[in-house]
Amino acid sequence: MTCLWILVIVSVSCLSLAKPLLAQIDDVADSPWALPVWDAIERYRQDPLCLNCMEPNDLTVLPGIGINTASRIMKLVNKGIRSLETIADTLCLSTDQFIILNTCTTFDCTCPPTIQSARMRSRLRMQNGNYADMLTRLDVDASVARIGGFSRRQNDTLFYGAWLQVQTKNVSLVLGNFKVKSSTGLVYGGSRFSRTVVNTESSTADIKLQPWTSTWLDGSLRGIGILYCDSVSGMPMQLSAMYSNKLINGRNEILTGTIASYQSPLLNFGIGYQRLQYNKTSVSTGMATFSGLTQSLFSVYADKSFSNLTLSWETALDQDGRFGTNIIASSLLTHAKLIGVVRWFERDLRSPYGNTVSTQSYIGNEMGITVGAQFRIQPEWRCEASLDVHRTLTRSFGKPQPAKGYDLLFNLTRGISKGAALSLRLRYEQDDDGWKLPESNITKMYVRRRGTVQADYAFSVARSLRVRLRVDGRAAQFGLGRASETGLLAFTEFVWQPFANISFRTRLTTYRSPSIEVAPYAVEVETEGMMRTIVGSGNGDHSLLAVSYSLLPFVTISAAYIETVINGLRNSAGSIQIDTKLPSN
Repeated sequence: MTCLWILVIVSVSCLSLAKPLLAQIDDVADSPWALPVWDAIERYRQDPLCLNCMEPNDLTVLPGIGINTASRIMKLVNKGIRSLETIADTLCLSTDQFIILNTCTTFDCTCPPTIQSARMRSRLRMQNGNYADMLTRLDVDASVARIGGFSRRQNDTLFYGAWLQVQTKNVSLVLGNFKVKSSTGLVYGGSRFSRTVVNTESSTADIKLQPWTSTWLDGSLRGIGILYCDSVSGMPMQLSAMYSNKLINGRNEILTGTIASYQSPLLNFGIGYQRLQYNKTSVSTGMATFSGLTQSLFSVYADKSFSNLTLSWETALDQDGRFGTNIIASSLLTHAKLIGVVRWFERDLRSPYGNTVSTQSYIGNEMGITVGAQFRIQPEWRCEASLDVHRTLTRSFGKPQPAKGYDLLFNLTRGISKGAALSLRLRYEQDDDGWKLPESNITKMYVRRRGTVQADYAFSVARSLRVRLRVDGRAAQFGLGRASETGLLAFTEFVWQPFANISFRTRLTTYRSPSIEVAPYAVEVETEGMMRTIVGSGNGDHSLLAVSYSLLPFVTISAAYIETVINGLRNSAGSIQIDTKLPSN
């Protein structure tokens, strides 16, 4: 009965739930770990996976869909069920999982040919008349393998990536740049806990080994990875091994590791191990570096699902006995989703391919508690609230003493009518911070209090014209006699699509902020796949004009022009991008 109520809510409000997911992308799009997930949603939203001819492993490319969930979905599909609502009800899928499936999969399709899809992207961006960003990317997905790669030059820096994935019934082999994720992410993949309550992850017992398709390489491995999936006594089992050899700022890093997991009716559990070896000690004080030549990391994890409660736990331990632990509890009720997180990371524990409190592992580890909820006041109102209380255990840049604080967040979203949605955000933060007084070399600690108010309203003026308005204000109060500050960012965006094959988009942004402490920001998309963060520090005005034209069904040309005037200085940039894909049969 619980599943039936969940399904009714999901079916009625799927559209309004998807909108805040997109509206809040501004808050995560500049995170390296978020980009590959968003890449997957963006790709399969435009080119949905065909459920009529999928294997379970093929579905795990979607965030929130693990191998166990994918296997159960495909069993129902193979029995002839062709309704996502029925599948979601039968398997008691979460709201987030249903949205992902409804957005990124389809039954309205036929089984693809040997080459299922082939895409190529070429982009050139110029800043003040100089080449600033040149990108070429290729991704070919065939029935027996997937191959792709990219080359990107930003100013004078060239970086590149490539991947090859071969998939059989039980074995997945990845060569080149790839990513690994297990459990809550303390050793591999990025910690699951968040200071917001939005979370699309599913079972933490699943091991995910996938090509690193993003052009952001921070956190990727480069080498070979193998994942073996089977069952023992009818229960899913996964074994993986990986080898990576890459150069980071002139320092060679070799990683060898393995992960094993087993899912049983009583408990899902697993273990992980990685060993890192460097050819020289680091001279950098960067967050993700180590002072020695070797490091070993161990991980033990487990999760358990009850009728409406899921508990996940992971503890990591390094070769010197330093440890960290993460405990996540989530409960899906009829009208609400609750989440709670407890974490404690010893101050010197660091892992370059896991994550403690940020997208990079670093010395400023912390302890903390997060509680949050998603709930509905009325069918059209969707609310999120969270409270995070934390304490940083180690001194860091600008903070000569361990720091503590808390973060209170409240989001309210309403689908007003068809084509219109309103999102409101309130946030209050209080943290210890450091500040060098004028004409002094000593950094002193004080308490910083900062409040944020944000309103985002999107609506359709006509069938072909959509408008989005955003206002974001911040105010901060400091100690030590430092004056209070306020910052403001606002933009108006118009999207006009007069014909099916052409669209125009313009965004006018203005901001007024005396310092980075109170500078709001927003993510702006110049062309598809090119997201840039606009930081509203200083007195500035920013204008974007973009156009997208489908020259042929398989060729799209995009272009954008950007002009910024900040503190009296004018800068301009332009970009052009060509996307081609294999014509549909």
